[in-house]
Amino acid sequence: MKKFISLLILNGLFSIISAQENPMNFQRWNIFDINKVRTEFNNTGLLCNGNQQSSALARQPSFEYPAGSGLSWGTGVGVAVGAPLAQDPGVVGGYPNPANDYYAFCDATLDEGPAAYWDEEHFFPYPQFVNGGKAAMSHQTETWPSVWPTNYPILNDEIKFDSTTGWPGFGKNGEQLADQESFSVVEAWGGTDQLTSTGPAYPNFLKTQMVIRGMAWEGTLYEDFIVWVYIIRNVGSAPIVDMRAAIHADFSFIPQFYPGIGYDDDRHYYFPNLQLAAGTDDNGYEESPLGGVIPTKDIPWGGVVALRMPGPSKKVETYDAYHFWQAATTNKGNGARSDWYFKYNVENFNDPEDSDKDGIDDDFDHNG
Repeated sequence: MKKFISLLILNGLFSIISAQENPMNFQRWNIFDINKVRTEFNNTGLLCNGNQQSSALARQPSFEYPAGSGLSWGTGVGVAVGAPLAQDPGVVGGYPNPANDYYAFCDATLDEGPAAYWDEEHFFPYPQFVNGGKAAMSHQTETWPSVWPTNYPILNDEIKFDSTTGWPGFGKNGEQLADQESFSVVEAWGGTDQLTSTGPAYPNFLKTQMVIRGMAWEGTLYEDFIVWVYIIRNVGSAPIVDMRAAIHADFSFIPQFYPGIGYDDDRHYYFPNLQLAAGTDDNGYEESPLGGVIPTKDIPWGGVVALRMPGPSKKVETYDAYHFWQAATTNKGNGARSDWYFKYNVENFNDPEDSDKDGIDDDFDHNG
């Protein structure tokens, strides 16, 4: 069976925007297309947009695999950062409405359409890293700023560049490591929902910043995956207590943004020894948006390997399968309130699908 993988590294290094401004005006998109995985990503941390709420807003390729097939398998992939509500004010950018008795902060790079996450787009891109109409990529110098900043905003630490290409690579001294790389720097804010609020918006968020990189390589050894690195940085004036970070990965076989075809259930699995969350079709039958059906051998499995996570163990502590018992897509569900997402998805609190209560949800076969 064919397969594709997205590998993510989350690393923690543990300004308020007025409601009239929209820093998301500097959001840009571009495409990784150098190997067998093609996806359109943005510079605010969303790695695909297979919009399931409005197919007209979906962006293809959305983890198209294999490249050139015209078949995308991604709905929404991004990162969430959160912590309990009791924090030093020095790390809080805004508080939720006290009447709603929020449990936690939870800021995500997710958009409502592809992720059923209603308090959306909590990270804006710094404009000094943006130029033109596309997100910055190593092989397209026209997407680079006319002059690269030499230091990161707020913390003012040095940005290192490849001495040959001038690109801010992920190597120890700024070397470009991959054949194709992306680079962006973002900061948390109250999110775009506040811009359309008819009453008090209560934008709430933690003061964090992320440096986001993507890396893809040519060659058969590397053709089935893209690596992303999110470095989470505290830009407040005190420690963030009990912070957690999570990878939101939604691959569908086949995604709902394709109109006019039938859908059935997918299989989902988690392999703790690999820190691999993956899925595929449940019965080997899928209608093709290109007409007819997709041959069983051409239905891939795909997912995310978490190479490194924040925290002492650097390991994944919980896995949540985002089941519909949580009413995720309703206004009473965990997608409607960011603190519920933190509680039920990130902490995986009291999940009935976790039969052995180890923090790891049961897989498709319900084997614990």
